[in-house]
Amino acid sequence: MKRFRLVSLFLAAGFVFSLGACNRVVTPTASPTATPAPTPSSAPGEQYTGFLKSVSEKLGGACTINGNTIKLTQNIRLKDNAELVLDSADFFTLDFNGHIITAQITKAGSSVITCSNGSLTLTDSTGGGGIIMTSNVEAYAVSCLFEGAVSISGISVSASLSGTNYQGIKQNRTGAYALLAKEGGKLTVNGGSFGGNIGLVIEYVRRKPSVTINGGTFSGFIDLTGGSDISAFLGSGKKAVKGSDGSIAVSNG
Repeated sequence: MKRFRLVSLFLAAGFVFSLGACNRVVTPTASPTATPAPTPSSAPGEQYTGFLKSVSEKLGGACTINGNTIKLTQNIRLKDNAELVLDSADFFTLDFNGHIITAQITKAGSSVITCSNGSLTLTDSTGGGGIIMTSNVEAYAVSCLFEGAVSISGISVSASLSGTNYQGIKQNRTGAYALLAKEGGKLTVNGGSFGGNIGLVIEYVRRKPSVTINGGTFSGFIDLTGGSDISAFLGSGKKAVKGSDGSIAVSNG
């Protein structure tokens, strides 16, 4: 009789008994006035589209996004062959903020950052930030082509070959390049350091890219199509000085 009264009291209080083989679970039912559980947070990139979606997914918690400005908040290593691609008529700024993006490329012809449409500014508001890329194929740290426009100020780019299996490398190239301007792309370099087997490569078949160099140091330069010297691409009042190691420094004339 006491047991029946005890069960009745629990039922009146809104408790449900579930009897299992090993455990007895007492689960209170939700109150009619209970606060709903919070909605789970969105998956990375879910609230963005296009370039920002790609950035959010691949950089994740290593950056903040404020309008059209992406700012790194820590160093990050991308997954192999992960590319940040701007291919829409939008404009964005990527501020390295003193941090490094490290990337490994194993797919020939790939880049860490590509702009084929729209406008992308790469800058470093703190100093010491940039890209470290290694590859065992012909690859580029930053590519500017077609309808894309890239402006670079103050970042450091290092591109180097790794391993011994150098796949897809053309005979007149050495494989790992810091910057590529190709097929109509508009590239402006205002300063920074661009190291690699070659610091800057210009190449086109039908549409000559627009390249303006106002500053920076380059481990080398090659115009594969026109055969021009780097002096043909200097901004007004700028000069290029070649070092004994083949490096090129561009500064005010």
